[in-house]
Amino acid sequence: MFDFLLAIPYPRIDPTAFAIGPFSVRWYALAYVAGLIFAWWHVRQVVAARPAGKRIMEPKDCDDLLFWATFGVVLGGRIGYVLFYKPGYYIHHLDEVLSLWKGGMSFHGGLPLYQVRVEEAGPDLYDGTGFDALADSKLQDIKIGLGFNDKGMEQVAGIKGLRHFAIAHGRTSDAGITFFEGHPSLESFSVAEMGKVSERGLASIAKMPKVTRVGFGEAFITYESGFRHLLPMRGRLKELDLTMSVVNQDDLKRVQADHPDAKITVIPPAEIVKRHSGVANALARAATGPAAEELKRAIAEHQTRNK
Repeated sequence: MFDFLLAIPYPRIDPTAFAIGPFSVRWYALAYVAGLIFAWWHVRQVVAARPAGKRIMEPKDCDDLLFWATFGVVLGGRIGYVLFYKPGYYIHHLDEVLSLWKGGMSFHGGLPLYQVRVEEAGPDLYDGTGFDALADSKLQDIKIGLGFNDKGMEQVAGIKGLRHFAIAHGRTSDAGITFFEGHPSLESFSVAEMGKVSERGLASIAKMPKVTRVGFGEAFITYESGFRHLLPMRGRLKELDLTMSVVNQDDLKRVQADHPDAKITVIPPAEIVKRHSGVANALARAATGPAAEELKRAIAEHQTRNK
């Protein structure tokens, strides 16, 4: 009845891009460098394009921003890897915590420290605003995240021709989703906000009249508080992607009965832990019922394997 999807096998790529003597450079490091340099260049362009009297920082300040962003990404990335992925190992090998040359960085750890520095430099620069200028554009597809918040959500909701929208790991909330209620052309809507968006957000999604495909990840969802809000979509809902969300089987059966023609995608709790142990731990604290117990067992087994 349900589609339990396994993870796509990760390609076997040599992590080392090139080496000069004992010094090796990894692909992941190059990705960090490229991302930081592009962000620095882009922010300078955005700041320079604004009238002098309306700037919250000057282009030269972007150089300092790059330094502190790099510091936050590297330090936070390493701390995130140590705490989220191998805490059992590093508690017994404290001397290796700062051994960056051995590999081990977590984007999810780097993001919080990066955002601290960004927000100190100017929070309004990174909130996702600016999409109001595209209200009458032909833009149809947006996938976004990071610092994007409810102010940005309000402006994106004003893009009349938008057909597909997805946000992950931003700073939006249930209130941000309400801005899309009644959107005239949106066909698919997906959100994965690591617990910051609750199952009540499904009520707003049901009020998007043309949406037929829904993604709702990284949340604990019950029928009574969540899925029943989708009843107005009966006969219209074609796909419900619950990847990385925790749902009890009884609730899944009820939502499938409400939408017998819809494709509902979930993954087992063990796969959630494998993909992101930090999200798994957050969901384990929020979830109840058999699915929660299965998730907690999967977390315990994962921790045992990584000691």
